[in-house]
Amino acid sequence: MIIYPPEYLRKARELCTKHDVLLIADEVLTGFGRTGKMFACDLAGIGPDLMCLSKGITGGFLPMGVTLCTDRVESAFRSENRMHTFYHGHSYTGNALACAAANASLQIFEDEPVFDRIAAIGKITAERLDSLAQSRTIISPDILEIA
Repeated sequence: MIIYPPEYLRKARELCTKHDVLLIADEVLTGFGRTGKMFACDLAGIGPDLMCLSKGITGGFLPMGVTLCTDRVESAFRSENRMHTFYHGHSYTGNALACAAANASLQIFEDEPVFDRIAAIGKITAERLDSLAQSRTIISPDILEIA
């Protein structure tokens, strides 16, 4: 998977806005604190028109698919006319147990210092990676040979 730098996302947002194109952010892998922020879009300081979420919303305990959208996108389907209905649903949408897990997971983000914990883990990881990079120990190619 290619993770785009925040500058790329900002430029993509600019271009989409300029050309009236919807920006879709797939936050399935990057959402819910995996980048140190709630979403990768937060790192870039942008808001997409559509955002795709998945199991992370339930804390990874149950499958759930979620697509968020702006009022502008939703308004295209807001009508008494059924011809405007967007007949779509994820295969993992609306499960009551998954929804309860999602609500509990989101409450943890509200009540606990999740991002402080993520920052502490990131700091330890960076220190250990730096230490590993400075190490003079090299794995012998002989270890990698297949007998």
